[in-house]
Amino acid sequence: MTSRSGVDHRVRTDPAPLYLQARRRLLAMISTRQFQPGAQLPPEDELARELGVSRPTVREALALLQIEGIVSRRHGAGNFVNHVPPQIDARIDELISFPELIATHGFKPEMADLQIRRIEGSDAVTRSLGLPAGSPIVLVQRAYLASGRPSVWMSDFLPADLILDETRWSAFSGDMLEFLKTARHPVAYAVARVGVEEADRTIARRLRVKNGAGVLRIEQTAYTAGNRPVVYSISYQRPGVITYQVIRKTR
Repeated sequence: MTSRSGVDHRVRTDPAPLYLQARRRLLAMISTRQFQPGAQLPPEDELARELGVSRPTVREALALLQIEGIVSRRHGAGNFVNHVPPQIDARIDELISFPELIATHGFKPEMADLQIRRIEGSDAVTRSLGLPAGSPIVLVQRAYLASGRPSVWMSDFLPADLILDETRWSAFSGDMLEFLKTARHPVAYAVARVGVEEADRTIARRLRVKNGAGVLRIEQTAYTAGNRPVVYSISYQRPGVITYQVIRKTR
């Protein structure tokens, strides 16, 4: 809800700033071809009403899309779509779960091959979680599909004592950020490393790509607001499904 002063008063469940939420929803409209290349977008005040945000928030969202080359502004005419971006477009600096990311782009998020088990943490895992070597770990692995298309193979490593009530895992829906929030360990931020690796046989089978194909690998540790590491993650992503963008500025 927006007041006459232009201040957003909408109740927010998404921790992302409103202008990033608005950008994401506008991008979803373009990605699902609600607006075709060359089409003129509705006026800013109309978009503000549809998105439930203020006009300045819409203007910020459009400015990002202009920087990314997806939308252009013509003086005296308005905003126009330049091109339809890849199927799923995401910002590398925005922390969002894969199910939500897939859904906001008009695809059906699905989870497959869920495996949850206790293991002894490797040195890399325990070090990332700030635990003694060999500490018990809960490993949660699953695949994410976008309308039936394999997109991501995900492995999450959590301290075994983080979720004392193990019956909670029976209700795990695939969204780790939401799961940790309901378990009273909400994630505030994450530190990630991004690279490209050759898919081994396991990853190739999960993502249905050729053995040795290049896949995007994101390794990250997520923290609470109190700087406690709560989950160390490794995701492998199929090429051509999710494209990441980041705005780079000069110093």
